[in-house]
Amino acid sequence: MRILDKNKDFYDYLSHTQIADDSVLFDRRDSIKLTKSQFLEGIQIHAIQRYEIDREIRGKSWKHYKHRQENPFYTIGILAGTNLFIVNLASLVFEEETDENGKIVKNLCDFSPKLVCTRKFYSHKLCALSIFDLEESWYDRRRRVFVNAKDGEKTWQDANLSLVRFRPIFGKKIPILCETKLPAIIRAEDVYRGIEEYLFSQKEECVQESKNLSDAQKAVNHGFDAKTSFRKM
Repeated sequence: MRILDKNKDFYDYLSHTQIADDSVLFDRRDSIKLTKSQFLEGIQIHAIQRYEIDREIRGKSWKHYKHRQENPFYTIGILAGTNLFIVNLASLVFEEETDENGKIVKNLCDFSPKLVCTRKFYSHKLCALSIFDLEESWYDRRRRVFVNAKDGEKTWQDANLSLVRFRPIFGKKIPILCETKLPAIIRAEDVYRGIEEYLFSQKEECVQESKNLSDAQKAVNHGFDAKTSFRKM
């Protein structure tokens, strides 16, 4: 897999080794280089603060699946193509500050990552690489394998992922992970292989869809607009 991007990540070196398939291109130019503070800010805004809002709406007796009063931790998913990594952010450390209104706020400043599970996820239509907040499907609790932050590797391996909502923490931007502490628990080859396998399957799918089509139809199938992408010479 060839990588097109000015930013560098911890798995990029594999594109220069013998395992690389140069027929696959990973266009990562729409990437965001996450510092540790940016990563923590994203977790704070999209996971922890949303929990606090939900807790107020549902009542203080409501227990969210990602939170425990004693030693709280939060579960995120890192999707690298066909490989999904379930990670617990534990040993959360907060710094207290006073905002402009004199209210004390707690800002997440550190954590210890723990890899809970690595599994294949072939059926998704999400993206090549992203970080997700994982939310259970409350409306379908009875018919699915229950997944929450207290569950271990076996539960996540058996879980029906189609019934878990994946909410991107950093939008559509492709995250650069090297400064997030996640490379300490995730193998570079697993990330690289998962992305490569995903992109190759997308390429094959596009080729199959283009069979028995005219040249104009093939162009449209590859993302070109027949009215605006071409002009008469």
